[in-house]
Amino acid sequence: MIQRFLTKEYRQLPKDEFIDRILCSVAGMTTKNNIYLMDKGISAMPENADILEIGSFAGQSAIIMNYLMKKHNKKGKIICIDPYVYEGWFDLQKNTDDEYLNSVGQQTHITRLNYLHFIHDSFVKNTNFFCSENVPLLYKMTSNDFFEKFKNKLFPELLNLNIGFCYIDGEHSKDVAFNDMKNCLNISIKSTMILMDDTDTRLNLGSVEAAIEIKKLPNIKVVLSNPNILFQKVY
Repeated sequence: MIQRFLTKEYRQLPKDEFIDRILCSVAGMTTKNNIYLMDKGISAMPENADILEIGSFAGQSAIIMNYLMKKHNKKGKIICIDPYVYEGWFDLQKNTDDEYLNSVGQQTHITRLNYLHFIHDSFVKNTNFFCSENVPLLYKMTSNDFFEKFKNKLFPELLNLNIGFCYIDGEHSKDVAFNDMKNCLNISIKSTMILMDDTDTRLNLGSVEAAIEIKKLPNIKVVLSNPNILFQKVY
C-alpha cells in the first residue's frame, strides 16, 4: 500500500475496537478505505470459501481479513504470498558497496537481509497470536512462482482451494499487477471480488495502468472505487 492517508472522503466501516487495535499494534499499511472494501468482498463470499492475499508484510491485512471472516461467519482459509523482498533489495546488482548492503537507512547494526528476516518472523508471530484458531498459510515466494506451482499441483494442501476473495498488494509494476489479476481470476470461483491496492487514479504507478487494462477484460466488472478498486469476477 503506497497511498496512505486519503481516508475521510471515502467510505469506512463504523468504528471497530479490534481493527483500531491491530492498526496501531501490527506493522502494515492497511487503510480504513481498503478495510471497507475487504468487508464488502468477504461478506459476499460463500461460507466455506478461502481468501488469497498477494503481499502480506508483517500480517496486518491478513489479521484484519481473518477478523472480517469471523464477523461474517466464514470458515475458509487465508493463503498469503510474499517473497519478503522490499525496497532496496532488487537494486542490489546496481549498488553493491558494503555500506549499502549492510545497513538499512544508514543504520549499520541492521543488515538488509536481517531486516527481511525480521519482517517475515513478525508475520509468523503476529498471525499465530491474533489468528490462532485459523492461522494463515504463508508461501514465501513471488506470486508468479506460486501460481506456476499451484497450476502444477505442487501444493497438496491446496488441492481443494475455493478462492472467494482476493487482495492484490504485491509488486506494483504494470505487468506483474496485471498478471496477478489474471491469475486470481483463473483460480477463483464465480462472483469472487478482488481488491486491487494502489489503483487510485491519482497515483503514478504501474498498478493504476494495469487497472485500466483490467477494466477491459470481458469477465470482470468494477464494484466500487474507494479510491482503490474492488473488482468482481463475472464468470
